[in-house]
Amino acid sequence: DSLDDLLLRMRSFADEVLDSHSIRCTAEFPKDRTDVKILMEKQRHLYLVFKEVINNIAKHSGCSNVHIVVQVATRVLRLSIEDDGRGFDCDAMVTGNRLRNMKRRARELGAVLEIDSAHGKGTAVRLNLPLT
Repeated sequence: DSLDDLLLRMRSFADEVLDSHSIRCTAEFPKDRTDVKILMEKQRHLYLVFKEVINNIAKHSGCSNVHIVVQVATRVLRLSIEDDGRGFDCDAMVTGNRLRNMKRRARELGAVLEIDSAHGKGTAVRLNLPLT
């Protein structure tokens, strides 16, 4: 599968889940990236991290808006998902299964996962995936 196929599935999933919770979603995806190939196993983990983030937003954030950005730079795919929800204390959530699963998947991808959140300030999840 090409990156375009994966991005189409991601956008479709986000629209379906967020629309059902009346959350507005904007997305910026690279145009026509059929030249970018990602191994199926990496695609699977990337998609599952993405789904986990979107589901967490829908269930727990209390947000009105989500902004998703995917960028492809030299040998790196950057995924950023930000919401304007209630946020949470990242230090208090260290033991949570959801964050632990996302971090485990990121490690399996060889990616770097950053989660920035604070009460009343929303949440930003950023993942940098090496493309090799």
